[in-house]
Amino acid sequence: INMRVKLRLLRFGRGIRHSQRRSLDYVHISKPQARLLSEKWDSRKIAEFSVENPLKVLFCGRNFPFALEYTKAALKSRGVENVVCTSCDADMVAAEIKTSHVVVPLMMRLAEEHVLAGKDLRCILQYGVGLEGVDIEAATRNKVHVSNIPSYMSGNAEATAEHALHLLLCGLRRPALAQKVFEDGRLGEPLTRQILGKRVMILGFGSVGQEIFKRIVGFSPSEIIALKNSQLLPDELEELRGYLGGSSTLTVKTGEQDIEDLLCDVDIVIISSTLTESTRGVVNRSFCTALKPGAVVVNIARGQIVENEAMCEALNSGQVIC
Repeated sequence: INMRVKLRLLRFGRGIRHSQRRSLDYVHISKPQARLLSEKWDSRKIAEFSVENPLKVLFCGRNFPFALEYTKAALKSRGVENVVCTSCDADMVAAEIKTSHVVVPLMMRLAEEHVLAGKDLRCILQYGVGLEGVDIEAATRNKVHVSNIPSYMSGNAEATAEHALHLLLCGLRRPALAQKVFEDGRLGEPLTRQILGKRVMILGFGSVGQEIFKRIVGFSPSEIIALKNSQLLPDELEELRGYLGGSSTLTVKTGEQDIEDLLCDVDIVIISSTLTESTRGVVNRSFCTALKPGAVVVNIARGQIVENEAMCEALNSGQVIC
């Protein structure tokens, strides 16, 4: 692959996750690392792409329609002419992938049948962070690289954090009902709530969770309890504490925690953790029962973290108001 094009593709992903079994870790892409990746790709005797023989990128599915247009515009603005981007419906991926070199799944599962159909497939670039929709084992067996767009350095963490605050404020302020009441000519209802003085738990304190923290402190909660698998470095914790103002405090708990013991005095729970076997279904019936009555729960992580039946029961009983 033309080195200039390759570097840009790798920078687009900001990070790459190799599908070799020996390494499934995220790495930052620097020029030396990109050259190493280039050597690996070149060793597989991939012909250099040109305008006549372009690199073909297939966007799989019709969701996120601006992804295709923005990518085309970005390539054009950089003078890249030997990359062609197209899209197709999800049910046509198996056919279209046969002549594609890079595929970008948009809210669809890329299964082994797709990987096997891609005779010229070189890379699967997930349009987002989560890779559970990609059959990495199949990609590994067929020597196809798997990449994603990590939340850090891409703007994704910040955008997700803003969305979390939007959902939280909607739950507390009930704008849809307020609009209806206003149109009916009534004022002073519905009764709403605020973040001021509340105790907030952020379940999952990676890049997204930390961006949520940076934004929610501006609403002056009394305490923010953050749960994280691994320890923060002292300078990282010090930087985060620099965002605190007034009487707000930050408590970061790491490692294995009995979450239910912490929930009884929490007013707001924001879930931003990665979906793993240990977090799957963690918001269950006992979790909801342990919550302070009238709590607010916002989940901007994977849906499988919440047991739907348990949450519906909590909502119907008023244990969770939204």
